[in-house]
Amino acid sequence: MRATLLAILIAACAGLRAAGEPSLPDAQVLAQAYKWTNAEGRVIYSDTPPPDGQAESMSVEPAPAPAEVEKARSAVRKTNRELETLTDGHQERKATQKAAIERQRRRAAACEKAKERLAQLQDQPPNRRLVIEPDGSARRVSWEEMQRLLGEARASVDTECAGQ
Repeated sequence: MRATLLAILIAACAGLRAAGEPSLPDAQVLAQAYKWTNAEGRVIYSDTPPPDGQAESMSVEPAPAPAEVEKARSAVRKTNRELETLTDGHQERKATQKAAIERQRRRAAACEKAKERLAQLQDQPPNRRLVIEPDGSARRVSWEEMQRLLGEARASVDTECAGQ
């Protein structure tokens, strides 16, 4: 409410000055203000009391000096820059964390797939396993070839599931 009252009084003073009225120092103009309700029910703010004298007296602080205003603006700009820096750092950490979670999810999926492949090879006897050749013909896997495939599958599980 003080800021609104201050803005109204400053605008009123500026209007008086623009109209050719003699200007008073800001501290004198803003030192005292009055609030009352007129006959029509409207709330009035003024630097002079109403004719009937029935008003609420309000003390108003003078406007800050321009140097103080600039100092405050500078502090706000500095705080905004610091906030931006913190926000950027947070977003970078969040993106890094999201990428790490995605890598972990992909590794878990690859580990699961490697385990399934090993389980398939272990559950199926070599003479039941068929391999389709490049020419389209099918052949059964030999015992030695099955051992090689099992070794590759175990190595894949070890690699993909390391650290889990």
